[in-house]
Amino acid sequence: MEVPAHIRIEVPVEEFGDAYTGQWVERRQRVGRLALNRLSEIKHVFKEEESLEEVSEILATIFTDWTIGGDEGPLPKPWNNPEAFKVLANSDLDLALWILTVVGTPMLELVQPSKN
Repeated sequence: MEVPAHIRIEVPVEEFGDAYTGQWVERRQRVGRLALNRLSEIKHVFKEEESLEEVSEILATIFTDWTIGGDEGPLPKPWNNPEAFKVLANSDLDLALWILTVVGTPMLELVQPSKN
């Protein structure tokens, strides 16, 4: 499957620290209502394996690439790879939670220049 049009979002160093300098994620430009509704319905994402599995499947259709790394090196690429999100959740739960917020953030907010 071809990678759809996407935007790059820098991991906010001011929130996560210097270890994240230069890291980014790419999210497809169009995220449909059905995906957002389904994500909002899933409960206990990081406590129940079945929920994490379902969320990972959805996120693998939304995130096209990233340069996220953990303590042991780069994480697997996300596009069509649900396993990448499980690895992320096990490596850095705070960053995994941020990824979930990026899904529902309006495009206008994502593409505005930084106010810093």
